[in-house]
Amino acid sequence: MGTDTLSNITIGTTATWRAAGVSESRLSTLVRNGELVKIRYGVYASAAILAEAKTDPRLHHAVEVAAATARTDRGVASHQSAAQLHGLNLLHRPAAGMVTLTMPPGTRTGDTAAPTWFTMSPNSRISM
Repeated sequence: MGTDTLSNITIGTTATWRAAGVSESRLSTLVRNGELVKIRYGVYASAAILAEAKTDPRLHHAVEVAAATARTDRGVASHQSAAQLHGLNLLHRPAAGMVTLTMPPGTRTGDTAAPTWFTMSPNSRISM
């Protein structure tokens, strides 16, 4: 894997990085060298995107949303997260790392009548 992979993928799961040709040992080396950073369970981001996100609050939240949704294709940013992504001001900003998602009906509750929304802390895991 060359630096091309790091410039093409900024956030991904272990499976995403593996599909891009990054072996398990190479992934460990990239993390140890600081080129990749574990940002959630099984999700890694390039140090470059994290550095850029330090000075851009919208990008920072976009990284958090991408990390929260990386392990599922079912959720989308909603409520406070959507407002932040669109640059809208909030009366009360959520705690750092908190992401609000809306999931399709029945995804987490078994209730098939209405979508479910929930807020994830940085240590939350989505299991489907």
